[in-house]
Amino acid sequence: MTPDEDGQLRSPGDALEIVPEWVRLTGSPTGQQPVPGRDLAYDDRRANPYPVSHAAWAAMLAAVSHLACLRDSLFHWTGSDQVEARIHTHGQFSLVRGALENASRAVWMLEPDDPDERLLRRLRLEWAESGALEQVRQLIGAPGRNIDDRFDELTALLRPTAIDPDAIKSKPGYGTIVKAAGEHLPSGSAQQLAR
Repeated sequence: MTPDEDGQLRSPGDALEIVPEWVRLTGSPTGQQPVPGRDLAYDDRRANPYPVSHAAWAAMLAAVSHLACLRDSLFHWTGSDQVEARIHTHGQFSLVRGALENASRAVWMLEPDDPDERLLRRLRLEWAESGALEQVRQLIGAPGRNIDDRFDELTALLRPTAIDPDAIKSKPGYGTIVKAAGEHLPSGSAQQLAR
């Protein structure tokens, strides 16, 4: 292995050293509770029964889970100072994508300063999920709630705002979500990550 190849292999290992700490932190149930009196607690009250904090926490858990799986699939410790690297041609890229998309979803949901926008983003995600669940329900012929009733339930949460209820139907794509989250990286961070 050349020194350059060794450096390229060590780079993801160095970047993933923080993952066990993130796994420890996300294993704590205290991370799921917003601080009373803060913006996120206010968002949760407005979005009830679809808490913003729960959706953001779920996205963070998924991102950390993907990264932990990536780390475990890449590196196998064969001794205290020896690591075997295993490169897969396809699967590990899916793990990177899952981590990036989920981490970006958490940032996208929480980053607006406008509480109405945070509420709308949470309800847009819920509506998108409702549509997918409705398709499955129809496919298997299961009883369930009418999709129009579901829409009415979600739009009722928007009544105190000036937001057009049809805005809920605009499904956020991961391209939009990742780009919005990327705007919050310090200048040059994206280029450093790409190296």
